[in-house]
Amino acid sequence: MRVVTWNVRGLNQAYKQKELQVFVYRNKVGLLAIVEHSVHQKNVARVVKQVVPRRQWQHNYQVGGKRRIWVVWDARLCDFSVIQPTPQHIHGYLKIHVNNMAFHLTVIDGLHSIQDRKPLWEDLMNIAGLMSTPWLVMCDFNAIMHVHYRTHGPPVQDPKIKDFCDCMIDSGMEEMKSVGRDFTWTNHHTYNRIDRALVNATWVQNWPHLETHVLDLSFSDHSPLSVQIEDGTSPGGKPFKYFDYMMKHPQFMELVNKAWSLNASGDSMQRLRKKIKNVQLAMNELNRRE
Repeated sequence: MRVVTWNVRGLNQAYKQKELQVFVYRNKVGLLAIVEHSVHQKNVARVVKQVVPRRQWQHNYQVGGKRRIWVVWDARLCDFSVIQPTPQHIHGYLKIHVNNMAFHLTVIDGLHSIQDRKPLWEDLMNIAGLMSTPWLVMCDFNAIMHVHYRTHGPPVQDPKIKDFCDCMIDSGMEEMKSVGRDFTWTNHHTYNRIDRALVNATWVQNWPHLETHVLDLSFSDHSPLSVQIEDGTSPGGKPFKYFDYMMKHPQFMELVNKAWSLNASGDSMQRLRKKIKNVQLAMNELNRRE
């Protein structure tokens, strides 16, 4: 099944509803999150029934004001429980039935100004402080991470990048590997990468092979983001990774040296693999403990 997030403005229009319905069924979408759809609460049941019938759904109308987020899922494939709705995100827990794969999912709809997005960064860092399970954060952050993620537009100011980058560092998140389009939003003059998927260290340790597919815009000015989930196992061995922020820990070098100095038997390559494994285990324990 696929987990898909998409900024689709103006979903009141019948042709967009039809296009979205076709997209969901062609791509076997198990969970779909839609932001900025502009559908009034009194019309939501009718539109959801029209676009994705026989689906469960949740929203943030009670806290979202004009910033509306839907999460719609096929209960035959998965189950989604909302933990916290805010005007800029819905945070919840997703369990996939076929393989019992489960993780926290946060759908983002970032506001447009630097000041308005500050509560979003604070919320994500607060969630990160409580997170010990795999965590996926997706959709429209309305912020870019580097100047090269915009082209043909006004120059990117450092404050517009700083808060987002600081949040990623402080929360221990990294961008999931992506394939497909380089930019996720355009007005046919400026091109930005403001939609993305972030994951925490526990996600990387469990599913390093999963990646984000940045699909064609279709009838929206944003690209849908899709994560294809077939099963809960990696097709190959998990790569050894550590995160740069761990080097700042006062015990980092002591733990690395101690793990590397443990006795390892075998030929030179076997000893090297065992030493790397020892360091990996030490870093995993440090990450869990701290």
